[in-house]
Amino acid sequence: DQLTAAHQRLLADVRARLTDYAITLWAGLGSWRDSDIDRFVELMLPRVLAGRRQVARLTDAYIAQLAGSAAAGVIDLAAIRGIPDADVYRRPAKALYGELAEGKALDIAQTVATTRLIALIATDMQMTQVRQAHRSMRNSGVQFYRRVLGGGGDCALCMIASTQRYRKGDLMPIH
Repeated sequence: DQLTAAHQRLLADVRARLTDYAITLWAGLGSWRDSDIDRFVELMLPRVLAGRRQVARLTDAYIAQLAGSAAAGVIDLAAIRGIPDADVYRRPAKALYGELAEGKALDIAQTVATTRLIALIATDMQMTQVRQAHRSMRNSGVQFYRRVLGGGGDCALCMIASTQRYRKGDLMPIH
C-alpha cells in the first residue's frame, strides 16, 4: 500500500506540474489568435510528451517492483489518442472560440477553455498510465490486479470497481 500511495503521489505531481505549466502558458497568450494557438501547441507538445514519458516510466517501474519482474520498457508515446497531438491541444482554442461565438464574455470563454485544457492533460496522463500498465502487466507474472482509488475526485464507477479483483486480461480502460 505504501508503494501504491507513493506511485500515486508521483503521478499526481507529474500531472500537477504539467497542468500548472499549461495554464500559465495558456493565460499568457494574450490574443488567442491562430498564431498564438500555433505557438501554444508548439510549446505544449514537448512538455506533454515529457509528461507521458515520466508517467510511463513511473508506471513501468512500479509494476515491475510489485511483480518482482524486469521492467517491460516504455510504450510508444506518440499520438496516444490515435489522432495528432497538435489537433488535441488545439481543442481549448476551439472551446474558447465556440463560447465567444455564442456571445459569452471573454472571461467565461477563458474559464471553459482552461477547464478543457486541464481535462485534456488529465486524460492524456491517465491514458498513458493505462496503456503502460497494460504492457507492463503483460510482461510480468502478474495474473490479477485491483484498482486503488486516488483519493478525492473518484467517480462512483471507480469506487465500485475498486472493490473487485481483475484478471490481467481484463485490463483497465479509463472507466
